[in-house]
Amino acid sequence: MNTSFVLHGVLLLVGTLLTGAGWGRGRISVITRFLFVVNAGGWVLVGLVPADIDEDLHVLGALLVMGLGNIGLVCAGFAARDSLFGRLRSFSLSIAAAAVAATWMFFGRQDPGIGLGGLERIAAFAAGAWTLVMGLALLNVHRSDNAGTPRRT
Repeated sequence: MNTSFVLHGVLLLVGTLLTGAGWGRGRISVITRFLFVVNAGGWVLVGLVPADIDEDLHVLGALLVMGLGNIGLVCAGFAARDSLFGRLRSFSLSIAAAAVAATWMFFGRQDPGIGLGGLERIAAFAAGAWTLVMGLALLNVHRSDNAGTPRRT
């Protein structure tokens, strides 16, 4: 499991750095990408330092993932409207709202009936779900752009 967390963080970092076309330009884009890089670092930290080894560092990693990473999701909801991610604003803000609410309830130990583990999963994996949808959207745009061009053989 810890290896998968580290791999998740590395892939999130690579994806954040390689998807510049989707983010648009401007300060919010830079802030959002920075927060996603911090989120990726949090995943690596959580994977490298399990709670039974050093709970303080593990919780720091969780705060980077669930705290700053989910603030990054909120920022992604305000990407420039002319960017791909900006055109998917309603999805971004919806998943960000769920992630922030789950984070708030998880750290406040307020269980709405799904258990603290359920809240933790929503808070931690919302950005992963968002990146999956955005990655598919980027692939769809790429395919549409290449649909009318002849293939080289």
